[in-house]
Amino acid sequence: MTSCFVLCNRFQAKGARTYNDDIQGTAAVTVAGILGSLRVTKGKLSEQTVLFFGAGQANIGAAELLVKALVEDGVDEPIARSNVFLFDSKGLVVDSRPAEFAISDDKAPFAAKPGVSFTSSLEEAVKRVKPTHLVGAAAQPSVFTKKIIESMCKFNPRPVVFALSNPTSKAECTATQAYEWSKGTAVFASGTLFAPVTYKGTTFAPGFANNAFIFPGVAAGSLASGASSVTDGMFLAAARSLASRVSEENLAVGAVYPPTSTIREAAIGVGAAVAAAAAAEGVAAEGACRGGLIPGRNGAAGTRVPSLDALTGGDGGEGACANWEACVRDYLKTCL
Repeated sequence: MTSCFVLCNRFQAKGARTYNDDIQGTAAVTVAGILGSLRVTKGKLSEQTVLFFGAGQANIGAAELLVKALVEDGVDEPIARSNVFLFDSKGLVVDSRPAEFAISDDKAPFAAKPGVSFTSSLEEAVKRVKPTHLVGAAAQPSVFTKKIIESMCKFNPRPVVFALSNPTSKAECTATQAYEWSKGTAVFASGTLFAPVTYKGTTFAPGFANNAFIFPGVAAGSLASGASSVTDGMFLAAARSLASRVSEENLAVGAVYPPTSTIREAAIGVGAAVAAAAAAEGVAAEGACRGGLIPGRNGAAGTRVPSLDALTGGDGGEGACANWEACVRDYLKTCL
């Protein structure tokens, strides 16, 4: 069976403006949650240790995008990878694990973990790795046990727990369990929407890691900029934009994502960040959005959009767009 990684790379190599939402969209929303959690814990990204439970394509994609974020923040790639762990169906992905538990090529870049020995027990892995963040996406319900959450609390004043599997019946733990077992210290997010939880008089609103925060903006930003490809840098820009959109009020109740009621507006901000990243990485169409010019498809003539709120200036010839948000709005109003 051909993997999604292989198919996506194959079509991208042929010039298709495409991406895989299950890999790259999930990666962006996961990394956005990790970045958002740091606004609650007040930690630095370079100081975090992340353990991904489940090493399928979604979590590997998230792990790779997280490494890119760390490198972009100035961390050497080998050090960045040493702080990102995978736990698959056989156990902890480390180069010291038994030969019969072969490590696939897509997991191998995360296997170099000097001083960390193999274990097939997630509970033991948490004790050895001491993660600041535990991210589950393996569709194994109730695998984040009370002992595991309590163990994370021993070395984290604010343990970050993401139970991203859906539907609810597949969640690694519930919001209530995370808050009760951590005595109200956990920063929790999930792949299904849980109701607010009150623990000892404090009400928490769990974050909802919904890909709908990402893919509309990625599409809008890519099209408005005339991007020739959809790059990892564009997805990282989407993640950073989403993390920045969480209000102080949301953070105060433990949410690391904005409310789903803001998805439409989030698409504008995410789209602007994606378009700007496309321009920065050299994949945006020349002159995109200058003077409100929306690039045409497959070499076709573009559409000029007179806009009251566009601040792009110029005549569509030279330079970069001065206001990608206005251009994304124009694109959505005019071309859809």
